[in-house]
Amino acid sequence: MSYQALYRKWRPDNFEDVKGQEHIVTTLKNQINADRIGHAYLFCGTRGTGKTSVAKIFAKACNCEHPVDGSPCNECASCRAIADGSSLNVIEIDAASNNGVDNIREIRDEVQYSPTEGKYKVYIIDEVHMLSIGAFNALLKTLEEPPAYVIFILATTEVAKIPITIMSRCQRYDFHRISIETIADRLSELMKAENIVVEDKAVRYVAKAADGSMRDALSLLDQCIAFHLGEELKYDDVLDVLGAVDTAIFSNMYKTIRENDVARCMSLMEDIIMQGRDLSQFVTDFIWYLRNLLLIKTTKDTDKIEDVIEVSKDNIADMIEAAKEAVSLAGLEDAHFCVSVGIKGDKHITKAKIKESVCIKCGNCLRHCPNDAIFPSIMVNDKRCIGCGTCAKKCPTGAMTMYEKDINVKEILPYMVENGVEMLELHIMGHDKKDLDYKWGIINDCNPQYASICIDREFFGNKEVIDRVRNMIAHRKPYTTIVQADGIPMSGSDDSYKTTLQAVAMAEIIQNANLPVHIVLSGGTNSKTAELAKLCGINYWGIAIGSWARRVVKPYINSPDFWDCLECQHQSIEKAKELVKASV
Repeated sequence: MSYQALYRKWRPDNFEDVKGQEHIVTTLKNQINADRIGHAYLFCGTRGTGKTSVAKIFAKACNCEHPVDGSPCNECASCRAIADGSSLNVIEIDAASNNGVDNIREIRDEVQYSPTEGKYKVYIIDEVHMLSIGAFNALLKTLEEPPAYVIFILATTEVAKIPITIMSRCQRYDFHRISIETIADRLSELMKAENIVVEDKAVRYVAKAADGSMRDALSLLDQCIAFHLGEELKYDDVLDVLGAVDTAIFSNMYKTIRENDVARCMSLMEDIIMQGRDLSQFVTDFIWYLRNLLLIKTTKDTDKIEDVIEVSKDNIADMIEAAKEAVSLAGLEDAHFCVSVGIKGDKHITKAKIKESVCIKCGNCLRHCPNDAIFPSIMVNDKRCIGCGTCAKKCPTGAMTMYEKDINVKEILPYMVENGVEMLELHIMGHDKKDLDYKWGIINDCNPQYASICIDREFFGNKEVIDRVRNMIAHRKPYTTIVQADGIPMSGSDDSYKTTLQAVAMAEIIQNANLPVHIVLSGGTNSKTAELAKLCGINYWGIAIGSWARRVVKPYINSPDFWDCLECQHQSIEKAKELVKASV
């Protein structure tokens, strides 16, 4: 006999073997015991969670001659016929390849004939969302009022594609993703039955990689066993087969990123690629590693950390140390992680670039750059460039120009909030209202603890600014929005007292509008800003010290051993605290 894959060999044949879907199993068993079987069911859920298996078990139980507590006996003639696929009472249809109107009309014609044996004719339509609109319409009447001996079970992985008219005629059951613990326990149980020795750590990693799918877990484990046939399957073996990496690699990668060691980071990535690792899996697992660091950081009782994160004891100590270092770099226990999002026209997302064919190497850009973002060889360091445009203004030949660096915020921001970012800030300078509304919508969908709007009057009049802010915060909870009153030029540019005046004036306009927001002073933020705001009676929530503060703490940050010197880090943080106190 040919080899049978594990997921086929160990497919559940009774309700007791179905794992992770107790809420559905209990309901269906009760219906059978009470003889309250419905005529149409909709099974929804991700792949490999047991939809088709439960449908087949339910079909057997409905026709079983001697059911046991709602489960099929698997011994009577009806159960055996359904199990081996010879029963005429259970019809399985793949909607992916039978999705036309004619296919459904055949079903409609067939249901008129009662079963030759057994109680029910059961139609299992898999991937039902693949049916055409015409096919769904053809199914409607039959689905609503089928003969008493007909049961429809519709299974789908994309319930959003099912017409509401179909859903309203079915009992809906949502299959949950199966937990890592449940999958791991089932895999261990089956490995004992197969007389295969597998390391517990390896089993758990396969369970995690399966992403809630029991079928995927069995397929992955089958693949790993085949590669190391006849040997004990160990954790490292699973990593090799699945193209994954060990936690130690994540620790090294995190350290290099924290130390801003680009060369080392590239070297690690090259090693991962040369080992044949899956880069998409690496990214997923690295996010998982950072998530665990955040959990360690926020968990007070480190003795119970094993109950919180899914990491072996061997790696917990290293991760606790890494989390402590991350906290020390943050500096303040009450600090909020904030990400700034610009729109077109916002200087914060522009960068300088050089037309080498026009550049005469005069050095004007180098001498006037406020953030030392230009190398002596006349090259721009993107990480240091703040997009102020000073270099372009001072360039005599027009060799220095500005361009906008854009990112896909729809993909990036949800991950940031999920991984600990508490505030998302939107700069609303610019004429592109469509871009503004789009990015503000994304910020609200991410639902951060706070949302911040940084505004000035460069492109808007007073009333338009207020109307714009009022519309933006209409659907947010009161006082979960921070409004930064900015001036022109923005922070990072050549500052002057008029920037302070504009920031205070903008704050006053916002306050007089009685908007349910917190006001933060920004742009020209120095002691004069706070002093003037107090004289004007502005009840501000805080100040944004931005580029000005960065210039003040620059001597500490530019220290060659800054990332390795905790003292340097603490000094820079304390200096920043002094600036805040002085400004307030």
